[in-house]
Amino acid sequence: MGTGSTVTIKMVYSVTAENSVGDSVLFEKPLTTTCVMFIAMSLALPIHFLCKAVFGRSPGEGISTDGSTPRSLYFMLIIPAIFDLIGTALAKVGLMYTSMSVYQLVRSSVIVFCALFNVGLLKKRVRGFM
Repeated sequence: MGTGSTVTIKMVYSVTAENSVGDSVLFEKPLTTTCVMFIAMSLALPIHFLCKAVFGRSPGEGISTDGSTPRSLYFMLIIPAIFDLIGTALAKVGLMYTSMSVYQLVRSSVIVFCALFNVGLLKKRVRGFM
């Protein structure tokens, strides 16, 4: 999620609306913004299938010898995808309570922590291209 998306979501969180009682309340619905983001990303699926039909492969896909993706690969991706969805929803909750600059700094610190875990836990060297 880039800066433009962060600014847009923060603007959505500052919109006020009238509730059923008649009070003016802020639209602070992090699960709704996560759902909208998920639906927007799902709109890329028709492009994937169109490219697969026209070119025989989708952009970014390596040339395979048999042309099929093993079904087990899809099941292996379900758990990380669920955790990513949960992490995104929790990040949206955090964005409600912090400023955009702090949110972006915390999001960017993931790179530093991944490098530290690579060195500390996996005993790998961090190289320039990483």
